[in-house]
Amino acid sequence: SSRHVVVHAGDTMLAESIAPVGLFETGFPTRFYLPESDVNTELLVESATTTYCPYKGEAHYWSVAGLDDVCWSYPEPHDEARAAAGLRCFLGEGITTTVDGVEA
Repeated sequence: SSRHVVVHAGDTMLAESIAPVGLFETGFPTRFYLPESDVNTELLVESATTTYCPYKGEAHYWSVAGLDDVCWSYPEPHDEARAAAGLRCFLGEGITTTVDGVEA
């Protein structure tokens, strides 16, 4: 997509992208996955948390400024989710995502 996505933790900008990938999953709002180059990775601390999705594969997580596991990626996604490779997604309490200036 060419939508403008900005992610904040409080007043701190974690990511800004005009090249997000929107992931549509039944029962969930659209999740915007952002290129790693558009993420302020120096603000993130790798977590020991991993989860497994039968469609996407194993997710690895990052925390930021006291907010645990608010960023994740699929380093080696399954074939049907290969578009998510190398992308990061944010969600969680304390995280604000805006899309084209509107809170998502």
